[in-house]
Amino acid sequence: MRPHVVTPFEQRKNRTAVWLGLAAVAGGVWVTSVALNSIRTGTPISMLDEPTLNGWLAFGSGVFAVVIGLGVIGLGVGWVKPRR
Repeated sequence: MRPHVVTPFEQRKNRTAVWLGLAAVAGGVWVTSVALNSIRTGTPISMLDEPTLNGWLAFGSGVFAVVIGLGVIGLGVGWVKPRR
C-alpha cells in the first residue's frame, strides 16, 4: 500500500482548521473571563440590544467554545481522526 501523500488542499484545510480553532479558544477564554468577573461582582452581562445575560450562562458558553475550539484544532493537527 502506498503512503498517503498530503495534497496542498489538505494542508490548507488543516491550517484553516487550526486557525479557526485558535480563534474559538481565544473567544471562549475572553467570554469566560468576562463571565467570571460577572459571577464575582454579581452584575449581569449586558449585550447590545438584547436582554442581559447571566454570568453562569456566559461561563458555560465560554467553556463550550473552548472545548469546540480544541476539537477543531485536534482535527486540523491530526490528534482526532474523523470517522469515514
